[in-house]
Amino acid sequence: MTEKKGYLKTIFVNKNTIYALSFFLFTFLLSIYIAQFYVSGDQFHYIEFYELSKGLSLLDTYILQLTSIGSADPGYSLIIWLSSNFISKNLLISLANASLAVLLFKILRKFKYPTWFFVGMLLSFYMFVLFFAAERLKFAAILILIAFFYKTFFTRALIILLASFFHAQSLFVLVLLGIHAVTRNSLLLNIFKLGNFIAFILIAAFIYIFSIFTYDLIYEKFIAYTSYDLLSLAKPIALGSISLIFMRDKFFASSCFVFFLIACFVLGTDRIIMMQFIFTMLFLDHRDKNQVFVLSILFLYLFIKNLDFVYKIFVCGEGFLCAAY
Repeated sequence: MTEKKGYLKTIFVNKNTIYALSFFLFTFLLSIYIAQFYVSGDQFHYIEFYELSKGLSLLDTYILQLTSIGSADPGYSLIIWLSSNFISKNLLISLANASLAVLLFKILRKFKYPTWFFVGMLLSFYMFVLFFAAERLKFAAILILIAFFYKTFFTRALIILLASFFHAQSLFVLVLLGIHAVTRNSLLLNIFKLGNFIAFILIAAFIYIFSIFTYDLIYEKFIAYTSYDLLSLAKPIALGSISLIFMRDKFFASSCFVFFLIACFVLGTDRIIMMQFIFTMLFLDHRDKNQVFVLSILFLYLFIKNLDFVYKIFVCGEGFLCAAY
């Protein structure tokens, strides 16, 4: 009887479960409230796409997506096709946001991050960008977080490849995962195991086929986003320097630093810096006083930037191109 009571207590009073439910409810209610104001900018086209997709087939939904929001990611079409006839867009986004928040909490708990770290991430500018602006990337981020509940490189890689169907930028996470594995020799040591070798062939084949069919689109993106402004590289250089100073694995830190610099040059800082901010904060040691101080500065900066973002949503209906002051 005592064991049964202890088991029931674990189910109903588990602190992490209470935290997760609380964060789910908080994020859901916050999203429902703010989403009704975010109706301009790119969201105007996403809202229109959602409404026009009602009653369409999956193929017609995808074709409409190509013309209305200029995106070729088929995973997003699938989500819209499955949901647009049944629930409102704001409800869909709010449920996705709440799920993203809980998955982030769970994965940070899995890797022994404290609750304050999660709260800092939750209230940061880039998290709110995922919540309210970067819709396709949000669904990709959900799958990326799920990937890190698995231990092996190739299982994670396959799930991240699936995430790329929702947003191609997910492939950058796969590159970082590969850099991490190569710098530890774990990729080379395990690649010739049968399951891993098959997974490696599938990943390589996918990337090859993906590059063939999307070459023109990738080339257009390259031309549109390539930046020759050295001042725009100030942020990635600053974040890379923080990583080099504090991370113990200098080879991994320097490899990622070079990757982020190249990515920012090719695709523009605005599209990559979110990933580098998150990477830098995750790899700082939250148990070291000096690194906690750096983390506090980064979280404070992103929180203040987030307040400005939310204020612009209320004033202009979108959080970026808004002359609110």
